[in-house]
Amino acid sequence: MTQHHQRTRFARMALLIPLSLMTACATVNTPPVAEHAGPLAPGTGFEVDAPTTSPSPAAVPPPAPVPSPAAPPAPPASLKPVAGRIRHHHKYVNVRPDPSSRNRPVAVLRGGKRIKILGEEGNWVKIRWSRGKRELEGWVFRKYVEGRE
Repeated sequence: MTQHHQRTRFARMALLIPLSLMTACATVNTPPVAEHAGPLAPGTGFEVDAPTTSPSPAAVPPPAPVPSPAAPPAPPASLKPVAGRIRHHHKYVNVRPDPSSRNRPVAVLRGGKRIKILGEEGNWVKIRWSRGKRELEGWVFRKYVEGRE
């Protein structure tokens, strides 16, 4: 095969690949997006077949009382900070914003870091530590802390 034929063949293949991809993408059948219906649809609200005449003001019941929001979580059991430290045999320990591993860590402390224990909630310990002149607070899993009450 001559060099000219090889170039031509390569050029044809270079054109066919993008064309075949475009046709494949264009022929994909996707189902239409369903429209919202019911109370979540924009502008519909919670409409009900209402009577054509408006009720008298005396027949309308008073609005139900609004329930109060849930009480904030109770503060940790201990109010006086207790000296403690991150256990030495743990190289790094994640400090979380709340007593749960669902959120991303707010800091990472090294083993041996001195801390103040503020309280406990379940398997979590609320701690305070200093970084420079700033004092920061967060939650650490109980097994990483030593020196609690």
